[in-house]
Order: sequence, then structure tokens, then C-alpha cells
Amino acid sequence: MSVYSLLNVNFTEDVSELRKVLVKKILDEKDVPESYELLSFFSAGSTHISKHFEGVFIQAIYRIKSALPTSTTQEILGDLMSEIVERESQWADGWEKYFVKQKAKLKYEKASKAFSGYLTQTG
Repeated sequence: MSVYSLLNVNFTEDVSELRKVLVKKILDEKDVPESYELLSFFSAGSTHISKHFEGVFIQAIYRIKSALPTSTTQEILGDLMSEIVERESQWADGWEKYFVKQKAKLKYEKASKAFSGYLTQTG
């Protein structure tokens, strides 16, 4: 293989994997809000987002761009969005399971009391 062909090898998949790891690391630091709504307001250029949150998202994008200069803003926002959506869905699933368990517990307690009452009436 010639030197020219070696220099033209495309490593974009490596960069995208590194970007995803970096996005997870930044979100794990808890400095960036894990909110789909805030990030979508930011990416849409909405005025409904505070300057503080704008600054936080800009700082996260600059951190990733400084480490991986070939990454575009769209790619970074896409990775941020997908990681935040995944985390929010896990959070929502956890709450759903908690509420389902609580409802089942209340139904069990209600049925248990009703059965105990029935036993005392017939017994």
C-alpha cells in the first residue's frame, strides 16, 4: 500500500465512537442538563432557553470540538441528543416500574384487607 493511500484511510467511525465516549463522560459530570427539551430549544435557536443553559451547551460543544476537531456541531448535537434521550427513557422506565409496583402493592393491600374482613364476617 502506498503512503498516499495510507494517508487517505477514513477513520470517521473511530472519531464517532470517541465522540460518543466523550459525550457520555461530559454528561456523567452532571454539568450539562440531561433535558431533551432544553437541548432541542438550544439547537432550534429558541429564545425560550436561558443564557446559562446556552453557555453550558456551548461549553460542552467546544470541549468536544477541541478534543475532536473533525467533529461537526450537528454530529455533536446528534450524539448529545441520542445520549440524553436514552438516559431520559431509562429514567422514565424506572419511574413507570416504580408506579406499577406501587399500584400493585396498593391493590394487594386492599384485597388483603377485604379478604380479612370477609373472613371475620364469615368466621
